[in-house]
Amino acid sequence: MQNDLKKRFPELFGMLLTTLATYTGVLAPNAPTNPAQAGKTSTPASKAASKFGFIPNKESVKTSPCEVVLQTFKDFLRNLGMEQVAIVFDVCPQLATTENLGHFVDIVQPIANALVSELGITSTAMRQVVTVMSKYIPSPYDPQRVAAISLYSQLVPHKPSGEIVSVIILHLNSSLNDPHPLVRGCCLRGLGFVASLATFDADKYSEMTLTALMKGLDDTGSTDLMNIPLESIQGLSRIMVTMSCKKIEMFQISLAIRIRPFFENGILELRNSAICLFGDVCQSKLDAIAKKSDEVDEQMSLEPFREQLYYNFCPLLLHLCEVEAPIARSTKITLKKMCALLKASKLASMAQMHLLEHGQLNYEAFLEDFVKVIGEELVENMSDFIESCLPHFKSQWPEVRGNAAVLVGLLQNFNTTNQPNLEHITQKICALLKDESPSVRVKAATALGYLFSGQ
Repeated sequence: MQNDLKKRFPELFGMLLTTLATYTGVLAPNAPTNPAQAGKTSTPASKAASKFGFIPNKESVKTSPCEVVLQTFKDFLRNLGMEQVAIVFDVCPQLATTENLGHFVDIVQPIANALVSELGITSTAMRQVVTVMSKYIPSPYDPQRVAAISLYSQLVPHKPSGEIVSVIILHLNSSLNDPHPLVRGCCLRGLGFVASLATFDADKYSEMTLTALMKGLDDTGSTDLMNIPLESIQGLSRIMVTMSCKKIEMFQISLAIRIRPFFENGILELRNSAICLFGDVCQSKLDAIAKKSDEVDEQMSLEPFREQLYYNFCPLLLHLCEVEAPIARSTKITLKKMCALLKASKLASMAQMHLLEHGQLNYEAFLEDFVKVIGEELVENMSDFIESCLPHFKSQWPEVRGNAAVLVGLLQNFNTTNQPNLEHITQKICALLKDESPSVRVKAATALGYLFSGQ
């Protein structure tokens, strides 16, 4: 018996995993109590119910199909001595009662980890499992595709190689246009770990992966349990910190432009990840400069990128005042990297000194001193900085709206060239005097004081 199970392990494992996904959230059929409800054809159960006044085996409606599969799966694994995989289901009993396929995706990671621990990522058995799962990729049933792709995505961090990695990456890439958001999200999640593969494989799939992750930024089909742009951003961050400058240089400017809208996203994790990603892009530039390698032409690649630094500089300076601690921390880290790339040594020194990752910051005092240095070292960009602040007068966060007005007032106060349309700016700040938030109204009044203090 056990020998037969071992021989057919890949096939049975794939069948049970996809069946578990298929039965997630499925209820047992409920036999009708009235024969008329079942149509013209009456069943033996309905005849028995009308004759004897009870339904045989009526307790079957309380059976959970998912729980039956779950128990079968555990027994199968334990018969093979695969306790590490079986114990995953013991510590995740909620899967039997969940109604959402997204919860199934959540347990695939520990399943994949345990499976690799039992079989080894380069073993023949693992290659057979990967091959068997590929037959479910074109399945017309969503849960089967979700099961196969989610397992593939969680095997990539374990650094597969050879035929195994080829099959996995091929199917992850081919399923990027799948109609189900969980499938697309899992594809991007797996591709985000490509940089962790062996150097040969990482180089081979890098351009394809970057293109796919960039495309994922525009995917609007997210669900509560799968945020597709978030998967793309987190995957891009992993790639930025591990891949060579030459591979990612052509994507940096486009990426800086496309992640900017996510700085204003209402989802905390997505906003935070976007800010971190821009910091990672800046870090890749800093690394290229530090190495002074021949991989990139420093001046040719840095000057166009500096334009993106100027566009994002004030928006991130404003998010530094957010009450959410993760945002404040990520913004500090990113701003320090940005300042190091600008032609402003005093600004970079001030950022390093005051923007301590876990330190306290007196934002209002820092902002005034910081803008004064901006006026000294980046005077030619003052008008652009002012323009980049104006959209934040309509920010969803009161602290950002108020400080956007103050920042504009300070920038104008220290602006000695390229005077913007003062009347237009004044009208926008005056509109904030009617804001629903008292703190914003106070900030707007303060901004007007800065705006005209030099007149």
